[in-house]
Amino acid sequence: MVTDRATSVVVLGDRSTAEETVRRLRADLDAQAGRAMPARLAAVVRAATRQDADRVGSMVLDPVLPLVGDRDLVVVPTGLLLTTPWHALPACASRPVTVAPSVGVWLAARRRLNASRPAAESAAVTVVAGPGIPRGEAEARAVASLHRGAVVLTGPEATPAAALAAMAGARLAHIAAHGQHQTENPLFSTLELAGGPLMGYDVQELRTAPRTVVLSCCDLGLTDVRHGDEALGMPTALLAAGTATVVASVSRVADEAATEIMVAYHRAVVAGRPPAAALAEAVRGNQPSSFVCFGAG
Repeated sequence: MVTDRATSVVVLGDRSTAEETVRRLRADLDAQAGRAMPARLAAVVRAATRQDADRVGSMVLDPVLPLVGDRDLVVVPTGLLLTTPWHALPACASRPVTVAPSVGVWLAARRRLNASRPAAESAAVTVVAGPGIPRGEAEARAVASLHRGAVVLTGPEATPAAALAAMAGARLAHIAAHGQHQTENPLFSTLELAGGPLMGYDVQELRTAPRTVVLSCCDLGLTDVRHGDEALGMPTALLAAGTATVVASVSRVADEAATEIMVAYHRAVVAGRPPAAALAEAVRGNQPSSFVCFGAG
């Protein structure tokens, strides 16, 4: 489906081959995340990343790119293609890309985003930094400085209960924390905060979900697929709770790269960019990025 501003693409074809290549591409990105490697090994990993990114792009995007042109993309992938690091693909390196588990979820998120826009402009921004991340508090302060009146929770104040209370009804919630995706039960995926974890189940209990949630964490953009192609994970839990847009990573992220991308993202949002365009602008010029914009972009 092509419109004047965006393209919605349903990815079909040989899914098993594409999914295996996506797994390899995510592993390539994991290997580069904050690790110091010998120069020759680093060059080999970078070459593998480019090769796998090219292969994913040729399988899932090349057939439709002549129709898409330079338009923004709305991608509705099947299966584990939902975990593709789209901005690592050459055709999407600087293109606004929005990913949704279904067309229905995308349309519902778009309606929520548009309906909440006037009221959300006066709502608070919540910024949370969990323990054990060297850059966490500095990133939280840098992000909060871009949003007037932001609520900041760091150190012992950043508990799951306090974070949930501050997130309820927020225009935007940014969380920098250690994240862990749970394959066996994705709704037990966790954000490590002071005093304990915040789980996917917890966010579904929010009275009023934040309009936008940014997860500056490793892996929490991942989802698992159940019978009937149902996707489960932290992004889908937030979207089901009523959030319109989730920005999260589908692989590990180096601390410095995460902070640089996140601050650039918020700077673009404050300048008036929509979420997907802000993310595309933030990752431009960086090494291949695994951050993805889910829901409505």
